[in-house]
Amino acid sequence: MTIYGYSRVSTTLKKNKQHFTLQNNALKEAGCEIIYSDRLSGTRNDRPERKALFAALKEGDTVIVWKLDRWGRSMSDLTASLELLEQRGVKFVSVTEAIDTRTIQGRLLAGVLSSIAAFEREIVVERIRAGLAASKRKNGRPKALTGHNVNLIKRLRGEGIGVPEIAKQFSVSRQTVYSALQKPAVITLLAG
Repeated sequence: MTIYGYSRVSTTLKKNKQHFTLQNNALKEAGCEIIYSDRLSGTRNDRPERKALFAALKEGDTVIVWKLDRWGRSMSDLTASLELLEQRGVKFVSVTEAIDTRTIQGRLLAGVLSSIAAFEREIVVERIRAGLAASKRKNGRPKALTGHNVNLIKRLRGEGIGVPEIAKQFSVSRQTVYSALQKPAVITLLAG
């Protein structure tokens, strides 16, 4: 059973240079034997050291971070990675937030974080649905066929062409073609 540490700083710019010293000292103090460190934005998925850490982990190992935001780029990323660690039998500790999945309280807190992430996802889905519904109310449903197309459908049907073939030609359902056939012909006036 190995205790791994993970640290991350966000910038590589010299004028805003961030150092691993604070994090790595805290990780060593917490008992980390091996520390993986990325110098990348937390919003990036391609963190090579974190991937290498995941590859090294075995059941019974522990991952320790100085702070949650060093590990997860968002609530959903955080909870997904914690669930993955749990599935692999790996424990997780965040020094600053006192989260430790080796304890009952730590597992409870990780579960609460997972619930919050699920709640956030549902809120986003709800907002999308509400936006689509508002747009539909404002603009109405787009018409599948123009008046000109209704006239063409009537003419094609009058020439003996079958409904399935007409539907395919106009990229609409058969029911749309049947509905168009029930509508009165559209009269278009030509400007002279």
